[in-house]
Amino acid sequence: MLRFALSTIFFVFYFLSTSKDFNCTVILHIKNADSSYYAYIFNEDKTFYFDSTFETIDSFSVKLKEPSLVTYIVKNDTTGYMTFYIQPGRMEMYIDASYPRGNTIFVNSPLNEELMQHRKQDDSVLTLVYTKEMIEKVKNTSIINPIRDSLNTEYKNQRDKLERYYYQQGFSHTKSFLTLIRLNFWLTNYLRLGNKSLFTKEELEILFKKIDKCMRNYPTYIECKKMLKQKPNSTPDINTPLFHPK
Repeated sequence: MLRFALSTIFFVFYFLSTSKDFNCTVILHIKNADSSYYAYIFNEDKTFYFDSTFETIDSFSVKLKEPSLVTYIVKNDTTGYMTFYIQPGRMEMYIDASYPRGNTIFVNSPLNEELMQHRKQDDSVLTLVYTKEMIEKVKNTSIINPIRDSLNTEYKNQRDKLERYYYQQGFSHTKSFLTLIRLNFWLTNYLRLGNKSLFTKEELEILFKKIDKCMRNYPTYIECKKMLKQKPNSTPDINTPLFHPK
């Protein structure tokens, strides 16, 4: 009964929150789903898709102003979820419902292929610094821990190197939405940290001018353009957040 009620709520919400003027179609090929399968795809603002009756092939269509990072989750289980981009155009996904994060294949979606590659690079930095051996050393020492401090410093240094690499890569990926999203993140940090930020305003402006005109109507592009006209915050910010796609 509860499952039926949830299905009805999401079904109604889905149709009320979308338009007939679709510009994005996602084809889902699903395998390894059992009889209790139900899943939905959503972002911070709304639910795009809900399925309570397993079909090996399914689809949904929405209208987007720009690519949107969404979450696919199975049975409200946080171990059975993944995040990816839906974008204007037509894309296909081959999803293994038993382990979507590890076994999903994207077709006709260079953006998601690039996202997956970036995540591998991000993970490689994490595992390079925080090895099992070093984690055990941290666990077995006091709260005031020079090992932990040195690890955190090394991780920040490695992350900064990787961010520099992504910045340089941006000049050859000027049509990539990930370049625009990272630029938005770097600009946000610049406005918070000023001269203490990883990139100067001049560096970010140079990359911004290279962004392809195909993205100039995107809300994120317009937001970046506005931020470049702003002055950084004079109040120091102690903790710098890590990049997270939006």
